[in-house]
Amino acid sequence: DRCDECVYVVLLEQLHRTPGRESDLVRTLERRAEVDLDVTNRKTLLREAASLAEKSLTNVDLAASLTAKLLESDDADLEGLELLARLRGQQNRNEDVAELLSKRARLVDDTALATQLRRQVAELYAGPINDANRAVAAYRELLEFDPADHAARRAVEDIFEKTGRFKDLEESLRQRVDVAVSAEERNETRV
Repeated sequence: DRCDECVYVVLLEQLHRTPGRESDLVRTLERRAEVDLDVTNRKTLLREAASLAEKSLTNVDLAASLTAKLLESDDADLEGLELLARLRGQQNRNEDVAELLSKRARLVDDTALATQLRRQVAELYAGPINDANRAVAAYRELLEFDPADHAARRAVEDIFEKTGRFKDLEESLRQRVDVAVSAEERNETRV
């Protein structure tokens, strides 16, 4: 019976909340989350288990796995997305990090944070992931969000130049002239 199992797991959790039993407690919290039907409770249990796994057990893989389970319950959990991105970064899973940051950028209300997250995504593609096409797409998404972002525009232009995409470079320079605010900016771009 499900209720009997819930009671058993809660009692087991209380027993495992003693020093030195962190590994058992993580497994018990995970099991309790599996039988709990309330999404909020499930997320709280998994968040605690992930925190214990990372900090007490220093097991980044387990912490990431538990956080991924949390996101299965609520894929728009901003705190969970942030935590999993950080953990995936520690695992050098940069493509996963880029995907998580991109998702978080679409969900946050803070425009400055959304811009920062989009920039991190583009920089991951341009840097460690080394995928010029995806870097350009990410920078273009950033430019759609903030057309006056000169650093993003220059980064796209650098990629075009390095990869020999001169027609794209020319188009980007034209766009830079179009969004230039001052005559000095327009003249600098034309040179």
